[in-house]
Amino acid sequence: KYGLSRTWKVLLDLIKIKFLVDFSSRSTALFGLWSAPFWILGMIFIGVDLYDLRHAQLLTHDSVVILGTATLYIFLAFTLVSFGYLTELIIKTGDYKQNKILGDLSWIRKH
Repeated sequence: KYGLSRTWKVLLDLIKIKFLVDFSSRSTALFGLWSAPFWILGMIFIGVDLYDLRHAQLLTHDSVVILGTATLYIFLAFTLVSFGYLTELIIKTGDYKQNKILGDLSWIRKH
């Protein structure tokens, strides 16, 4: 019943409970953290594209691909933040009770 193959399942369950406890009432912070790397990558690609355009003086296929990739990364970051706001709005206005979903977790948080 309790072999080494079960270790990964238990570890993933612990991570899931940690995320639910920490970010259940402030999901915007979680999605904001997830969107930060994509925002940074998008800005780096835009910087590379502007550098290439300034020094090459012409629009190449590479610069179009770089600009498209930057646009997709920034759009993904914006979508993640928007999804965080949406989930927080649902949690604040909906019939959400943390104890109903997770049970009594007062023993986890040590004040």
